Order: sequence, then structure tokens, then C-alpha cells
Amino acid sequence: MTPQTDPTSKPETPTGASSSSASSAEAEADLVVEPVDVLWAAFRSEPGDETRNALVEHYQPLIKQIVRRFGARLPRTVDRGDLLTAGNVGLISAVRGFDPERGVRFESYCELRVKGAFQAGGNAGALSSLTKVMGTEIGQRFNELSLEVMGDHALAKQLDALLPDFDGELIGPECGLTTMAEYINNRASTIYGGSAEIQRDIIAKRVLHL
Repeated sequence: MTPQTDPTSKPETPTGASSSSASSAEAEADLVVEPVDVLWAAFRSEPGDETRNALVEHYQPLIKQIVRRFGARLPRTVDRGDLLTAGNVGLISAVRGFDPERGVRFESYCELRVKGAFQAGGNAGALSSLTKVMGTEIGQRFNELSLEVMGDHALAKQLDALLPDFDGELIGPECGLTTMAEYINNRASTIYGGSAEIQRDIIAKRVLHL
């Protein structure tokens, strides 16, 4: 008489086969390679424009995110396209100089290089003109306020009081010894590197896309 089998029962799998399948699945999971890893491997194997540009394209979302964060602190007159150009200059520099042996994530390293490109004026266009105009005018206004605070004491010329071994009596407050000299010297800051009028002309052309 043939023994009957329960149709709801599942066929037993040998213990060895089960562990073997699990090991194979884990091995396949370990072999999963991220697309960016393939791009980096190609660049390290054959560093050139094509492999570099592939990485630059991959990291465009990162660069745009950095530009958005950095640009949020700048006036709206600053062209974001110029910032994006400078950001890509920093990205290319980061791709060339990145060393995974140092244990630093590329994203962190790249952000430092991109911000460095911004600060170094990496083709930032009218941004440098805007920075100069704002910086010099703020500095001059600070000097004017210092003169107002010092009053007549700012007119005193007591050069010997600036010497390290001076032990005489000051005519006015010590902080006012160089107030007038700083005011006169900083008046030239709107001239060197291009007058404020020239800088404003550069900014206006960028805003009007001329």
C-alpha cells in the first residue's frame, strides 16, 4: 500500500543546501557595486577628460546644493550661474586631488574645495566687484563713526605716543591715536583695484545681462 502525503506539507530542504544558498546570497550582496564606485575605478584606471567628466556629471546635485546654501547668504544681484561655474571649478579640482587613503569622504573634501573656489574668486564674475564695493564702503563708514566719537581728540598728532617706550601723558584716548590716519588712508580704498563707479558698472552689466 502506497503511503499518502499531505498536500499542504512543503518538501524538506537538506540542511547543507539551505546554508549554501544563504552563503551565496550574502556573497552576491557583498559584490554589489555602487555606480559611483565604477566611475571612480574608471577614472583611477584611465584618468582623462572622459572619465573625469563622468564624475563631474554624477556630482552635479552636490554642487547645486552647495551653491544654494552659499548663495542664500549673498544678495540676489549675485549671479547664481557664476557661482555654479566656480563650484564646478572646485569640483574638478577635488576630483583630481581626492585621495581615499586619507579616510575622508569625497563629499566633505569636495565641499571644502568648492568653497575655496568661491573665496578665491574662481570666475565668480560680479561677485568680487560686489564684495569690494560693500567692504570698502562699510570700512569707510566705520572710520567716519570713529571720527565722530573721538571728536577733537582725533585731530591730535602725537606720534611719539605710538612708540613702545612712551611714558608721557596722552592728549586724548589711546584708541584715538590712529583714528585720523586710518580715516585718511582708507579713503583710498574706493580707488585701488578699480574705483567704486567701475565696480558698480560691472555689477549693473551682470544684472542687466549686457
